[in-house]
Amino acid sequence: MFLRLTRYRLRSEWVRILLGVFFFTVFFAYSGYFNIPKIGNYSQFVATYGGMSPELMAKSLGIDITELKPSVEENYILLLQKYRGLFYHHIIEGTEMIGALPVAIALSILFITGPFQKKRIGPLLAAGYSRKRIFISLSLVYYFATILIWFISQITLMRLLSISYSPEEKYFYRITRWAWLSSFLFRTAILYMAAFLLGKPLYSAIAGIGACFLLGRLKTVLPILPLSIVPKGPFQQGPTWEPGSDLSSVTVGIYIALVVFILSILVAWFGFRKRGFE
Repeated sequence: MFLRLTRYRLRSEWVRILLGVFFFTVFFAYSGYFNIPKIGNYSQFVATYGGMSPELMAKSLGIDITELKPSVEENYILLLQKYRGLFYHHIIEGTEMIGALPVAIALSILFITGPFQKKRIGPLLAAGYSRKRIFISLSLVYYFATILIWFISQITLMRLLSISYSPEEKYFYRITRWAWLSSFLFRTAILYMAAFLLGKPLYSAIAGIGACFLLGRLKTVLPILPLSIVPKGPFQQGPTWEPGSDLSSVTVGIYIALVVFILSILVAWFGFRKRGFE
């Protein structure tokens, strides 16, 4: 019974929610794919290497000629796998530097300040729904969309680029993917707080952008802030990690993001409880 309003919203607003999630997922995933080196595009790979002799191709790819495959497509997959760290680095960097903040702003407008501006909260209160239920409904839909967008995007990007990892690299990929999600969640939490406190799309967007910018500057002093989990400079042939390496700064960043996530809910509830609705 406590989640009845959320179930009702998902049934009645499913078209708007699904369309929003679909378009934001496409944009978020494309921001990662757009950022990869051109050679990661299959048509570019064919144009560059398709006419090469095996010896020259092997030299250009930095591999032994015995590793070459019979077809161009198989050699393309070989390239993606050999330089998986490079492509993995760039898809994360693209989603963080290009996609995360615009998607967070759009989510806050669609699922929080939009209902405020369209005066959809007042009728719900008049219908007998408590502020707590309305707040929980708004929060669940917002963060459900956030996690779904990231989840679908990262699966799509990893499969598009045929990124797989060895058993020795499993820990690295598990931790960095958690950090990738936490970094996106960090930004959406800031916009979530701004939306509930300010209530207007433009004001909350400006406040969210300003907060992310200031925290980005603070990151130069506190490098564990989860605004960017990718290191300075490009990867070489794979992840800059060896079994046993210390990833404590990354895990600390994950914990900070989770603290900000919890704090965002508390602050948002304070703002929502004080807000008046027609």
